[in-house]
Amino acid sequence: MNILVSSGQSSSMMLKEKQVDAAIIFDSSFDKQVIVQYAKNSPVVVLDTFLKGKNIYPSVMDNDLLVHQLIRQMINQGYQRFVYVSGPQEAFNNKERYKGYLQALAEAGLKSQQYFQGDFTTPSGYAAGKQIISMKTRPDFVFCANDEMALGVMEAFREASIGVPEAIGVAGFDGSYLNNPYIRPSLTTISIDHYAWGQTAATFLIDALQQSGEVKGVLKPIGKIMIKESTQQ
Repeated sequence: MNILVSSGQSSSMMLKEKQVDAAIIFDSSFDKQVIVQYAKNSPVVVLDTFLKGKNIYPSVMDNDLLVHQLIRQMINQGYQRFVYVSGPQEAFNNKERYKGYLQALAEAGLKSQQYFQGDFTTPSGYAAGKQIISMKTRPDFVFCANDEMALGVMEAFREASIGVPEAIGVAGFDGSYLNNPYIRPSLTTISIDHYAWGQTAATFLIDALQQSGEVKGVLKPIGKIMIKESTQQ
């Protein structure tokens, strides 16, 4: 039994050539037609991407709900001027996170000051941070669609001697650096247990391969808001 857990060009080729019995795909840019074609005869779990088709089982976290909850909590803590640092514009998870962000602001009678385009990398967050620094009226809170970009934003602020969270609060999404003692201030984030998520997806695929007939969908991951030093308590 061979299960592909990967992304990128080599993975696409393996699916096209049907070198594996099943696949777990965690890559929003993966060619959707390749997935649909492969899934005609083999099961595929797609993580944090919504895709319909035979033998395709999405496992999508509550991106919008989790971000909505975080932003409402930040509003309750006194933040008023918000900006959003985006991942790739067409990425499903980015669009859902932005939706939750806007909804939370709208419910509080607030509007987003600005939207900065990023690509889920630290350099793109750093570039957004530089643009935020140059704003005539700076925000008091920056939400980044993932932790990598949040680190880039905080580095830009550090270089400009802008205190986090004293001047501007920053939060991310993923929980990638929760146990990293070198990230200071520690980053407020929405933590996802990626280990348990992958384990659940792999167990589901093994069961799907070993039984015939209809199988139930894979469970979605659980997210948790983790308030750390990068936001005011």
